[in-house]
Amino acid sequence: MKKQLNIFEYGQYRKFLKDFYHHEKKKAPNRFSYRFFSRLAGFASTNNLLLVMKGERNLTYESIQKFAGAMKLNNRERDYFETLVFYNQSKSPQEKVKYFKKMMAFREFRDASSLTKNHLEYFSKWYYPAIREMVNMDEFVSEPEWIANQLRPSITPSEAEVALEILEKLNLIKKDEKGRWVQAEKHVAMGGEMGAMNAVMFHQEMIRLGSECLKDPAHEREVSSMTMSVSEPQFQHIKERIEQFEKEIRELISKNGSDSKVDRICQLNFQLFHLSETERRGSDEKQDA
Repeated sequence: MKKQLNIFEYGQYRKFLKDFYHHEKKKAPNRFSYRFFSRLAGFASTNNLLLVMKGERNLTYESIQKFAGAMKLNNRERDYFETLVFYNQSKSPQEKVKYFKKMMAFREFRDASSLTKNHLEYFSKWYYPAIREMVNMDEFVSEPEWIANQLRPSITPSEAEVALEILEKLNLIKKDEKGRWVQAEKHVAMGGEMGAMNAVMFHQEMIRLGSECLKDPAHEREVSSMTMSVSEPQFQHIKERIEQFEKEIRELISKNGSDSKVDRICQLNFQLFHLSETERRGSDEKQDA
């Protein structure tokens, strides 16, 4: 059975199974069927295959090997398929991040992805975006030692030097005519599922740093929380208001950037999440699987 699909282009194993089936079906419409595919994978009925494709049943380690064998994946492809399945079926953010990092270890996946290694690295370190913003400071010094000592928590000069290299490769900073680092592009595009997953890792790190700021004096931070009971329309309305406020903050910084003296870098986190189950739990679990 000749394979032409590139599994490393996929971030969802169920979609790969569906595409593989339809690809083979077109090649042999009279022979290849759900029953035939199921038998190749060592299953007695077609029901199991259909439930997996629909997201109503997950794959076990044993069934992963069976499907990999049926699709004649080589060892490298089989390892990626296994990692992809566990990534898609992960329930906790920590587990999802663990398997995402394993996926990133596959050069074929990085090559097939629209995200370069440097783009993926951008959100992997909390201080990369911080240093990108730091170049706007009036007293900014383009030296790794100075940058490292200014950050809280501090980093090493070598880490600061690597960060500058990454930011320059991404065209996010550049040197002006005086040899000073300045911002180049204003935004970082991280679209798609893989970009979103890397953003998750970044948010986890920012939340961790946010917890550490509780040690700071009250006048140097603003931390508050609210536990509330709301309806679905209210929940969506609150989300919209947060998004609107975030937009207002960006506009405020953009308008006042040239008028005010920039002397510090701050992190603003927005967090709104469920503390109870919702009536959509079942559909959400299917989607996340």
